[in-house]
Amino acid sequence: MFVFLQGLKDFINEVNTIASLHHPNLCKLLGYHARDGSEQRMLVYERLFHGGLDRLLYGRSDGPPIDWNTRMKIALCAAQGLTFLHEEGPFQVIIIRPH
Repeated sequence: MFVFLQGLKDFINEVNTIASLHHPNLCKLLGYHARDGSEQRMLVYERLFHGGLDRLLYGRSDGPPIDWNTRMKIALCAAQGLTFLHEEGPFQVIIIRPH
């Protein structure tokens, strides 16, 4: 669950924008829960066929650990999704690095 410190209307506008994004390396946003007067908001994403990335990398119980070649392919796909968000997405992304 995510807590957003903004108005409900702004939140819904941003959810609609996120839901409109389409890229093969991004999870689809399926819906949300928000209630007027409450700061609690929840985003609902599609369930991934193989589970979450953490399960693939660290916790597979249904088979052998994935090899380094597969891990590198996963990293490349994640980077491509992030590149899409940074370069073509509707939000300006600012990264602040500590000194």
